[in-house]
Amino acid sequence: MSNSDQLKRAEEIEKGWMTARGKKELISHLKGNRLSASQAIKAKCYECCGGFDDGKVDCELISCPLHPYMPYNPKKSKRLVEYSPEARAAAGERMKNARANRGKESL
Repeated sequence: MSNSDQLKRAEEIEKGWMTARGKKELISHLKGNRLSASQAIKAKCYECCGGFDDGKVDCELISCPLHPYMPYNPKKSKRLVEYSPEARAAAGERMKNARANRGKESL
């Protein structure tokens, strides 16, 4: 798809497609901007579901590798990681050492 085709498609989506999660990300991608992984997933789901023209609902395509991250998946896991005080202290020490050693490798 050429750059002018992508810009035409972005215009079409901007004017004619439903507002939902992933719309602005897809338009941004088509205009040539770089997306984060999360933005790319939202854009792909928006495109794959045809702009969610049948409603902002789960696509239920469990065979899709992006389904666990789909914006309207009700089973989307929001994992919260809880660290023990020891693990938290060890991570803090690693960060402190990394900050102290930053730039010393090139000397």
